[in-house]
Amino acid sequence: MWKAVASRRHEVLKVYANNADGLDLLLIGAVTVQAVDGTPKTHEFVPRAVIHDSGPGAPKVKHYQVLIPAPKDSHKPILNTGTRE
Repeated sequence: MWKAVASRRHEVLKVYANNADGLDLLLIGAVTVQAVDGTPKTHEFVPRAVIHDSGPGAPKVKHYQVLIPAPKDSHKPILNTGTRE
């Protein structure tokens, strides 16, 4: 699968805190995948990131999981930003 991918670009569109201390995050974003043949495709994704507060100025991602890629047959975005159809 990855042999067909030349590059990927992730863009975070929204971030939501999933707990009171703001270290459990839900992100809504888009990833543009450039195939080796030059064909770009953009898909939405919703990952969860849990941050470990390891001290001042040194937060680290403890857990990262993509929860919801947009369904292939879906024509509606997860988040309507008005910038894409």
